Amino acid sequence: MILLPVLRRIIGLNGGIRMSHPDRAGSLQKAHGDLENSAGYRRILSLFDEGSFNEVDAYAKSGDGFAEAVAGSGTVDGCPACAFCQNPDVARGAMSKAQASKIKKIYQLALKAGVPLVGIYDSAGGRLDEGADMLAAYGEVLLAANSLSGVVPQISVVLGPCVGTGAVVAAGADVVVMSPKGELTISTEGGDGSPAAAEKLGVCQFAASDEKEALRTAKKLVSMLPSNNVSGAPLFNAVPAKTRTAAGASAREIIASVCDAGEFLELGAK
Repeated sequence: MILLPVLRRIIGLNGGIRMSHPDRAGSLQKAHGDLENSAGYRRILSLFDEGSFNEVDAYAKSGDGFAEAVAGSGTVDGCPACAFCQNPDVARGAMSKAQASKIKKIYQLALKAGVPLVGIYDSAGGRLDEGADMLAAYGEVLLAANSLSGVVPQISVVLGPCVGTGAVVAAGADVVVMSPKGELTISTEGGDGSPAAAEKLGVCQFAASDEKEALRTAKKLVSMLPSNNVSGAPLFNAVPAKTRTAAGASAREIIASVCDAGEFLELGAK
């Protein structure tokens, strides 16, 4: 896999920690270790192949705690990819300067390496105590997301609230997957952002039955989509297509008959 060594070189020591005082380093590592059972880490680790995840800016601070998102790279079913996950267990995943910096960095990494980017959304909104800085943070994330458009696949997985500007970022992805608890709406006053409503509007392409299925769908998409806009199609052993399709076959059956091993993911089924 040519992209994996490139990705590792770009990452460098971004996920590491450099401190001259061993006591401070030890206490910080312990505090960070307590976060590894949080929803943000659990979700992003379930996306990547076991042992492949390399976190960036693991010790980035926001206010009195760590940044409200986890970000890094690794492999998804053997395919190199980058991802970030808003962590609802840290300040309810609220957007901040620190979170925006991590997300922006992982967007840049995906662009440099030419690999898919998966964003996992679950946020209460923005950190109001940061004022105008929080608004600027949203702007930086929007700009970073736009820079990837048409270059590498972007997949949004909405597992919780995703409203206002955050919803604009998530909806701008190539594919949007939602769990039943997902909420995707630009309205900050309780508009209908349910998966059913988003699917009806064509904003959501996959309404999963639960969180696990949503993440499995994202994994499947990473393995099926090309890594970037100049990558070649993957080569597999040829499987002869059916020469005849039964009369009265449904559109799904016809499509399945010409897809490799009958596998395809239907977009916007509802």
